[in-house]
Amino acid sequence: MKKIYTYLSYVGALPFVFCAICFIENIHILPLFGHTDMVLSAYSLVISSFMAGSHWGQHLNLSNKWAIYLPFISIISAIFLWISFIGFSFEVLLFVFAVSFLILLLIDKANEDDMASTSMMTWEEAYNV
Repeated sequence: MKKIYTYLSYVGALPFVFCAICFIENIHILPLFGHTDMVLSAYSLVISSFMAGSHWGQHLNLSNKWAIYLPFISIISAIFLWISFIGFSFEVLLFVFAVSFLILLLIDKANEDDMASTSMMTWEEAYNV
């Protein structure tokens, strides 16, 4: 049986899939939510800020060079993404979010081994179904 965080990841991806389908079907306004591009932009901002913020907590359990950099990367990422959300066009914003997701993934991968070696409870232990 899959772990619960796997299911939560899929559920968290649903708004991205939903907005992509709306774009494919040429649906630009969603009742109760507004413009599809704004819905996608706002959700991307929330998710990318959450991902950047999770690095703040990770730095507390790291013993490598990232322990120093992660809090700064976390704050700078969140502020830059927020400013991008306010100031950039939708097309540029999509590019910024795609790059930020990739960078955040690379940071996670770089710290994967060090996080696994800490005494902190793993996601598998915490959410084992």
